[in-house]
Amino acid sequence: MPLNYLGLQPQIQQYAQNANQSQAHFRQVLENARELFKTCASQPYDEIRKRCQGSGKRCALPLGEAFDQSYPPPAEHQPCMVLAADGSQIISSPHDAIPISLINTSLICMNTGSSDAPQISITSEILSEDRGGIEFNLLSEDLISLRRDVAELRILNDWTAPNDLPVAALRDGPLELYHEPRQGDQFEREFKNYIDGLAALAARDFTLAGYIDRTRAGLLGQMLAIYFEERSDGLAELRDTTLLAGILPAGQRSAIFALQSSSSDNYPEALRIHFFYLNVSTNDNDYIVRVEIPAWVAEDTDKVNRLHALLLAQCRIMGGRPYPYLLHRAHETAVVHFDEKAQLQDALAQELQRQGLDVPQPSNKLAAKGLQKRTRM
Repeated sequence: MPLNYLGLQPQIQQYAQNANQSQAHFRQVLENARELFKTCASQPYDEIRKRCQGSGKRCALPLGEAFDQSYPPPAEHQPCMVLAADGSQIISSPHDAIPISLINTSLICMNTGSSDAPQISITSEILSEDRGGIEFNLLSEDLISLRRDVAELRILNDWTAPNDLPVAALRDGPLELYHEPRQGDQFEREFKNYIDGLAALAARDFTLAGYIDRTRAGLLGQMLAIYFEERSDGLAELRDTTLLAGILPAGQRSAIFALQSSSSDNYPEALRIHFFYLNVSTNDNDYIVRVEIPAWVAEDTDKVNRLHALLLAQCRIMGGRPYPYLLHRAHETAVVHFDEKAQLQDALAQELQRQGLDVPQPSNKLAAKGLQKRTRM
């Protein structure tokens, strides 16, 4: 059935009215936030960190750089190897004939000092039980997502360097595993695997970063709300990108901050998550993204400069809709389509039959839905 547009029309009008009414309050909050941001930057950073840490709230922690200033990219961009990893998954469903779970991980590699085409490798893994057998039980989406995060670090670590150039490794999305580790042996084991993967990349001295497009975070606003408690109205709900729009010039990055969260203590000191904001726009229309980096990158000026220049160069390849080109390619090659899931299930069914096993049928509900119109997972 189509949408009931007649019934939706009053709701659409109300939505616009609510948005209009909130603008005046929003402008006041933003004006207050920018004034406090500048004032806060002149305060002792040790005192800001002390108050924020005492609150226990998720927020930004200032480090050594003046955070009311912006930082331009380096004048020169030295060649390096760039890796981009992304993953997708098949999530098991009780309606499938064979409820199978799979992770598909793609790695794109490019030498920025060479005209050679990027190299692509793909790893496909049917999720298994501890004892090595195929997992036919239904796995939760959260666990599959965590395993995908681990797989993305694994494919980066499995890469063999062809030369001595420095290496930058990019992932789509945050490096921090929010709400991890969850309760349960499987989650705790996979979280340990994730930490081990980060440690292995640190040992190889990779410049690792997580690129977060259209971030909704309010880490800076929360920092201001904690420090200026008496003037905190609306600050914690203010997005960082809104706060920085108009004051972070195109091509420049913000100061680097440490991330304080409920999961921070689960990361060893060298792996603690830090971040900065980067305006990847090439015109007057700001487009600000968040870049998460581990401590071993945040503490190395050369790595930060390399990453800054690299991300801008990658985004420029995509033209008017800036996004790192290699991450885009990694996503394209990692995505699993519905016809590929069907082919995998057919192959599994044929092998079960060959070995004399019965093959169950999909649920009647699934058969009736006519999912053939869908093309991708």
